Amino acid sequence: RGVAGRRAADVLAFERLAGIDASRDIILQQLRSEAFRPGYVLCLCRRHRAVVLTLRGTCHPLDFLTDLAAEPAPFEALGQFGHAHRGMLEGALRLSSELREPVRAALASQPGFG
Repeated sequence: RGVAGRRAADVLAFERLAGIDASRDIILQQLRSEAFRPGYVLCLCRRHRAVVLTLRGTCHPLDFLTDLAAEPAPFEALGQFGHAHRGMLEGALRLSSELREPVRAALASQPGFG
């Protein structure tokens, strides 16, 4: 199986585990990781009327760079201050920036979803 076959198998596995119809419910997917940017699937969960962002865990050697950046990093969210794993925080900030508009658009196109 080539890269396309592995990706198709990944999507099929996600579809079965999440209980969705990938052909209509996956909004965006990036199954390949980069350092400080995990693979993800952004999809609709019609049963729960939700837009869901699922992050893939450590799967690729580049994921280890994110894992190893483990020192605490300060952050602020929703008026609260704290510390987070630096690698995870960097990945979350990148994805937040990239996916903010697609999430808003998905919510706007699906009345009653939250």
